[in-house]
Amino acid sequence: MTGRKRSRMLPILTITNTLLLLLLYLAETLVAERHWITAVITYSPQHLLGIPCVVLILWSVLRRQWRMAAINVVTAGAFTVTLLGFNVPFAAAGSGSGTPFRVMTFNIHHATEGLQNIVDLIEREQPDLICLQEANTWQDWPDPIPELRRLLPDYQVARASQLAVLSRYPIVRKKVHQLPNVEGRGMLEAQVVLDGKLLTVFCVHMESFGSPRRLAKNRKSARVRINRSISVRSQLVSQLIQVAGKSREAPILAAGDFNTPPRGKVYGKLTGRFKDAFRASGWGFGKTFRSDRPVLRIDHILLDDDIDVRRCWVPVRHASDHRPVVADLVLK
Repeated sequence: MTGRKRSRMLPILTITNTLLLLLLYLAETLVAERHWITAVITYSPQHLLGIPCVVLILWSVLRRQWRMAAINVVTAGAFTVTLLGFNVPFAAAGSGSGTPFRVMTFNIHHATEGLQNIVDLIEREQPDLICLQEANTWQDWPDPIPELRRLLPDYQVARASQLAVLSRYPIVRKKVHQLPNVEGRGMLEAQVVLDGKLLTVFCVHMESFGSPRRLAKNRKSARVRINRSISVRSQLVSQLIQVAGKSREAPILAAGDFNTPPRGKVYGKLTGRFKDAFRASGWGFGKTFRSDRPVLRIDHILLDDDIDVRRCWVPVRHASDHRPVVADLVLK
């Protein structure tokens, strides 16, 4: 390759990479779950897509083509924010008056990493409210809730199958919302009284597409499974928004394992109704899955406007296949 051709290659690849990432962002934002292929792309880890940016930045610097270097740095920055999900909370943290409380959402994966690890993490973070998912019997692992009741006696418990809400405040009502014709998928609603104020808590666990290994094993059924998962999660989000619209007696907090990254149509529908606590007040990527090699932020704490966010974070500790999300909130 001649020197002239090499000098042309860098601008061509820079522009191509920038346009491809822009198209990818538009596909994940505007199409997303409307088609199974873009849904898989949207819900997949995005990290490998940033490799060309790194290569092009290094190439630009080595060739001393500073304009190309600047374009690639800007492209890499946009990629880090839009597709990797690096969060900078530009809005000021909530500082209004009201009742402060701390909430945690945590998929404990049936306590397969040891119940004591979960208890230790809860005792370290000291949440007032906890939304648990996969808190039930599975294979050889026993039901973790009875032992959690014993080890955490300060908490009241509302429970429905694999979902549980633990509260240091009185739980005055519990209701299960089940999706029609969809076994095992629904929401647990618990109404809690915080210093005389009512708060409605929804604990949610949305199904995933399944592991890549499982999908690859049976490619013929993979498309069917993905489309079914898209349909079920869309129904569950619509149900949550509908129930929240009818529940006007108290502010609403919805937390759980949504199996949904902070992009796409489903996430957009959720944040069109609620505010995302991490987006409002969390710094960084906030990845929650997998706990040992976190690549996705799929666990969320969603709030009504009557709840302010002071701080939101993801504790770095291996007690399940997920990391929990914790937020300091104020009930106005």
